[in-house]
Amino acid sequence: MKKLITSLALFVGLYSFAQELPQPSPAASLKQRVGLTDIQVDYSRPSLKGRKAFGELVPYGQLWRTGANKATSIEFSTDVMINKIPVPAGKYSIFTIPSEKSWVIILNRNTELWGVDGYDKGQDVLRTTVASKMEGKYESFTVEFENLTENGAHLALKWEGQSVAIPIMVEVDKQAQLNIEKASKEDAGNWRVHRGAASYYIGKEMSYDKALMHIDKAIELKADNWYNYWVRAEALAGLNRKKEAMESGNKAIEMGEAQAKADGKEFTYGDGLKAEMAAWK
Repeated sequence: MKKLITSLALFVGLYSFAQELPQPSPAASLKQRVGLTDIQVDYSRPSLKGRKAFGELVPYGQLWRTGANKATSIEFSTDVMINKIPVPAGKYSIFTIPSEKSWVIILNRNTELWGVDGYDKGQDVLRTTVASKMEGKYESFTVEFENLTENGAHLALKWEGQSVAIPIMVEVDKQAQLNIEKASKEDAGNWRVHRGAASYYIGKEMSYDKALMHIDKAIELKADNWYNYWVRAEALAGLNRKKEAMESGNKAIEMGEAQAKADGKEFTYGDGLKAEMAAWK
């Protein structure tokens, strides 16, 4: 009987130890693609619970892990610019030094720290200052991406009534150019690669000559696609070769209408294409 009671107590003890319980500062993960750069933030979210955050829980002028538990981390898939300072691709911990009107933002190579013990300033890759402002009332520490564009975003840190927005910029055009060059070499026989490159150059108004080169290659590989001829028309129009642009545009419409008729459908793009061509004249 004694052995049975002991075994039962051990079982209950192990079960209790293994059970999942709510955490006072739950973990959170935030992912965002900015241009062609993937950014991930992992952090824990302490709550006020009737307390005052800044100036008390988080003393002004002192190093903070920027959350709770393990130091907050951020990872970039490509090189970025933070507050106009270059930061290489990689994973870093985020430390901050809050004050009433501004925060010092620190990125450190050591991503395994809990608290600030063991922090080594020599491992910093970034130290910059951003202004803080009074905004709303956040019960729990919150990290958000704001003002998202193709070329950048702000990483916002918010708690209590304070907010800081850290500007992050990416070189999307440079990365896109590298991707085009790589794909054109590694997948040169794929007509979609060349049309995609041409469309990118046209959309960015970067290089109509390169756009024409790529779309001519796409047509060489896939001559029965009406949209290929339309992209060629756009490239020619960008080069001010209006007559050739009109010819390619009309061919695209004729091919689109023929294909739609064969499929028993209506070519719904026709009117829009004709309107754009009229603007070229």
